[in-house]
Amino acid sequence: MAATVTVVACLVVSVEEFDATSQQAYKLELAAAAGGGVTADDITLAISSGSLLVTATILTPSLQAALAAAAGVESAISDAASSGVFLGLPVNSTPQVPEAATVTVVASLVVSVEEFDATSQQTYKLKLAAAAGGGVTADDITLAISSGSLLVTATILTPSLQAALAAAAGLRW
Repeated sequence: MAATVTVVACLVVSVEEFDATSQQAYKLELAAAAGGGVTADDITLAISSGSLLVTATILTPSLQAALAAAAGVESAISDAASSGVFLGLPVNSTPQVPEAATVTVVASLVVSVEEFDATSQQTYKLKLAAAAGGGVTADDITLAISSGSLLVTATILTPSLQAALAAAAGLRW
């Protein structure tokens, strides 16, 4: 079960200064902070202008790896609080410690795309939410559906890495 850790930082550089080379360097630094085998290729960046706001999503192979990555990132955030620098770049404010986490479940179902209609999808989401526990609701789950043998990828948003770990434990069928 894959899991993600999201890190948001407000950097004191322009969008132009945060070019492809700077973005790759940032991802390398973030991967090093996360540890646990996380590579720059496991990280996606969403960048918005103004004060440059960078949202990094770190894909890890498991919730345990996500917990370890979050701990590594938290250490880098702690350093930023005292230095005003996060991963080698100046920041306007200290980045937030990662809180929300996602759990991804991929299932190959033995039904057609047509049979997996809106009602079936809602039922599936309700069952996933019940299995995940921890206050997860159907509204916290998004489904991506592909045809052939019906492949459903469910992404469950939880309020914390600990909640994601508990949800994953509940989803072991």
